[in-house]
Amino acid sequence: MAAPTQRLDALTGLRWWAAFMVFLYHMLVFAPLPGAITAVFANGYFGVTFFFVLSGFVLTWSARPAVPTSTFYWRRFARIYPSHLVALLLAIPIFYTLAPIPAGSFLKPFDPGILSLSFVVIQGWWLAPVILFSGNPAAWTLTCEFFFYLLHPWISRVLVPLARRGALLIAVGVVLLAFLYRGAANAAPGE
Repeated sequence: MAAPTQRLDALTGLRWWAAFMVFLYHMLVFAPLPGAITAVFANGYFGVTFFFVLSGFVLTWSARPAVPTSTFYWRRFARIYPSHLVALLLAIPIFYTLAPIPAGSFLKPFDPGILSLSFVVIQGWWLAPVILFSGNPAAWTLTCEFFFYLLHPWISRVLVPLARRGALLIAVGVVLLAFLYRGAANAAPGE
């Protein structure tokens, strides 16, 4: 049996700060703040990116080759989906209505087809806000997380044999590619 993985408790504390920054980012809508404070809080959405990176790091840190892919998938599903389903069921009566929607309301028309995308956690594959933020509006991040979970065992099979140096070179290459893509997207006229 493999030795247990060393806990990374310091990273748990960083998760709290990232969540707090996301909270402050959303609170700017309700309580605008003056000057530099707003500039700092306006970048709070980076907390979501931090969570994605941290999740990938922790999953890679704790991965064991002896754990079958099906067990990995089941553990990820069991950890995330039950709470997602409860939050989704609680969100439906808050954000949806069968009645006519008054102008300026945050309510959405009840649409079982769109909500079904949230039930199967694929709403993040659409950019249309009515779909992307369907069900529990914050759950679009779970679409990304589930996709990362889907890829993780397969990417690990490629990177683990490369050892640290090879995996690091590939990681640096991916980061550079992301920056090049972002630079090209920003430089594109009319976008």
